[in-house]
Amino acid sequence: MHRKTKDALGVAVISAIAAAPAILALMAFFFRGEVLVSDHGGVEWGSIAQWVAPWVSSAAALLIALWAAFSRRDEATLSAIRDDIDELRKDDARLFERVDKVEQRMATVETEIKHLPTREEVHRIDVKITGIAATLEARFESLSRQIDTLISQNERAQDRLAEREDRK
Repeated sequence: MHRKTKDALGVAVISAIAAAPAILALMAFFFRGEVLVSDHGGVEWGSIAQWVAPWVSSAAALLIALWAAFSRRDEATLSAIRDDIDELRKDDARLFERVDKVEQRMATVETEIKHLPTREEVHRIDVKITGIAATLEARFESLSRQIDTLISQNERAQDRLAEREDRK
């Protein structure tokens, strides 16, 4: 039920209850002890109105107090609910912002990953590099042996030159 409709209905009910003693007092004034006959027998409206009026007015006052207490509580509850909803909306907005940022970062990472080699390509590169390293190592060993040979030949040639000069 809409809040304004609920408030209007509550005011109408409370007004009707509060008006009951006045209605009973008017009935007592107009009928002044006259007996109206019903199916169950006669009823004297004046004495009934005098007897019921204090009880009805007390009940009306109690109902008005209860209605006021509950309507304030409802307002406080509604206010708290509205505050909670506002906080949830703010939290949702913050979460959506974070999700947007994460989506942007993910798109950037996906773009970068597309440029990276696959697992198979990395394996092929590793095999090629290992092959190249083995080939280079073999060549360096071969060059090292050749250089050692050249060094020893050079040393022998120098030794021969030195012996020839000593003989002269």
